[in-house]
Parts: sequence; structure tokens; C-alpha cells
Amino acid sequence: MNKIRLIRISFIEIPVSRFPFIVFLTTVFLFLSARSIAQPYLDIVNIKYTNSPNMGLINQNKNPFKIEYFGAGINLPIQFKNKKEALIFSPFFENWSSQIRNNKRENYYSLGLPVSLSKTISNSKWNILLTGILRMNDSSIRTKGKMQVGGVFIAAYKKTEKLTWKLGVY
Repeated sequence: MNKIRLIRISFIEIPVSRFPFIVFLTTVFLFLSARSIAQPYLDIVNIKYTNSPNMGLINQNKNPFKIEYFGAGINLPIQFKNKKEALIFSPFFENWSSQIRNNKRENYYSLGLPVSLSKTISNSKWNILLTGILRMNDSSIRTKGKMQVGGVFIAAYKKTEKLTWKLGVY
């Protein structure tokens, strides 16, 4: 009888046959992240889809588990006349679907409306971002789900061209 040899790293068991592939992927991702830069733009439309099949690279001999995620959102910026302030509406929709073994598939929905104010303070090196978030999560869109309310405040001080200090509260 053939046994699969496993390498145990903390709580993760990886089959020996896949270990070189995982090391290669990790190296590539680390190399690319060191060479990447962020774009200073705002995405107007954002669509995401994720599908996790029953088996993946890790824990292949465990219980079958399937999860799907779909998300869509838009960003609607409204710039004020002084060009240093903007109001940004960012409504979004999310759908999570999960299934364990042969049980019934469970669906969860989320609707959200973050509203942000971005303001640069005149004649200074300070700018602020203030965001209010309304969100509803439930197993159906038709039900009256409980609303969640959140917020974010971020203040940034531009010390030099290459150094900006940021402080935030969620």
C-alpha cells in the first residue's frame, strides 16, 4: 500500500510531491511584490469572482468544502470646484456561497454603501479622508437584514516627496 509522504509546517500538511511547486510559487509572488508599485488611480468598476473547488494545494485529504464569492461595485467620485476635495460614493454587492460535504448550499448576501470625503487642507501638508459605511448582510436580499454602521478617519501629513505619515481610526 502506497502512503503519501507529508511535510508538516505548523498546522498545514503539504504532500511532498507538491512542495517544490509551492516553493516556486511563493518565490515568484515574493519577487513580483518586491518589484511592484501601486497605481494612483480610482477603479470606477470593480468585479470579483472566486471559486474554491473541493480540493486545493493544501489539506487534500480533509473534508470536501466548496466556497464561491462574487462581488461587484462602483466608485462614483464627485469632485468639487476647488479640485482639492471630492465626495466618493462606492456602492457594492457581494454574494457568498458555501457547501460542506453533501449538505445544502448556503448563500449569504451583502449590500453596502460607503461614502467618503477626501479633503486637502489649504496651505498645509495635511489631507484627510473621512468615510461612513452602511452595510446589510443576510441570507436573502428580500429580508430586512440588520444594518451595520462603520466609519474610517485617516489623516496624512506629507513630510517630503517620498515620505508621508498616516494616522487612522476605524
